Amino acid sequence: MNPMTNKISQMASLLLNSPRLQQMAEQEEIRKRDEETRARSACLRELTAEAAALQSVADRKAEAQQELENLRHQFKPLEDAALAKLIALDEEHRFAQSSYSRKAAELGKKHGEGALATALRRLQLLKTERMAVRESTEAIRYISTPWGTRRKNPQFQEKAGALDAEIAAIEQSEMTLSALLMSEASPHQIELTVSRALTAHGMADVRELEAGATVD
Repeated sequence: MNPMTNKISQMASLLLNSPRLQQMAEQEEIRKRDEETRARSACLRELTAEAAALQSVADRKAEAQQELENLRHQFKPLEDAALAKLIALDEEHRFAQSSYSRKAAELGKKHGEGALATALRRLQLLKTERMAVRESTEAIRYISTPWGTRRKNPQFQEKAGALDAEIAAIEQSEMTLSALLMSEASPHQIELTVSRALTAHGMADVRELEAGATVD
């Protein structure tokens, strides 16, 4: 290595270890997370507005339908106008539904809601499986003796206790993840919480979920 190369290497090492550069990197990471959180919050607000618009249109559509039925037998000349109103509102309702669906899909795909929903489904499947195993352990609660009596099986409490604790832990994870649904939590926080919850129960982390991992 020639002297010039050595100097360049030393300068690069100093730069990499520079507290200032490290601080800038940390600030950039914070800025990125804040930006992701703001984007999720904006999506949540827009989704809420779309839901209100959808409900408003649905309510007005139902009122228009009732109005049409009331007028049909009394004021035939007004029937065509009421029917036209219903048709227009039906089209508006379809548009509102489509707009709501797009915003819900955005929240799921881009802002962490999809990972939460997938993780909760996986935990539910795991809990169902472990509850079935727990139920099957009841068959060994007692041991029959040669004298026609039964006594408690010492192995039952150990197995049942372990399964009960596992099921309780799964339910706690479900509560933790459910609390983040439609919340103002940052996508980064959601990703970490999902990953930790799944890993705690021996399942793939969030990155594998996003890659389309199947249920363990």
